[in-house]
Amino acid sequence: MIRLLGELHRTRDGRQFAIDFAQVIPSTGAYDLVLFGLRHAETEFSMGVAFPQDSASTWGAHEALVREGLGQIRTELERGNTEDG
Repeated sequence: MIRLLGELHRTRDGRQFAIDFAQVIPSTGAYDLVLFGLRHAETEFSMGVAFPQDSASTWGAHEALVREGLGQIRTELERGNTEDG
């Protein structure tokens, strides 16, 4: 598990989210997953970003997947999305 301690995201409309952790989960199915743990206004929730299968098994890919996933999560938070789907 990779911890992103102190990682905050403030949206343009003033909402603030704490991004507590990111976990790379290699899959046995079609996708690998990076799961992010978030907090906002006393609510804890998770959001995930899927990547093509075997992305996580590539040497050195974990950090790149977390960075890419974090960018996508920040984009979704800006759009007002706080749920996967």
